[in-house]
Amino acid sequence: MILWLKDACQAGYHTLRKDEKEWKMSEKVCKGVHSGHLCVLASNEKFEEIKELTKTPEYICFNCGRVADCNDNLCNPMPLK
Repeated sequence: MILWLKDACQAGYHTLRKDEKEWKMSEKVCKGVHSGHLCVLASNEKFEEIKELTKTPEYICFNCGRVADCNDNLCNPMPLK
């Protein structure tokens, strides 16, 4: 079982994983080329490019909660469906 916590994300963690009877923090993960990820685009104020990449989102980032059409634009993507 996995639980996402907003406060944990801000502290450098993104999930709590149940390991037997104990919840443990997981560190953030980044898959792929980071320069094309929405978090980098947002920090560089590339909002028009972000709008184009998020018109019909199919994936959510398990690190930050952003959504995108393609999993290649997220650090730790997970399908929305």
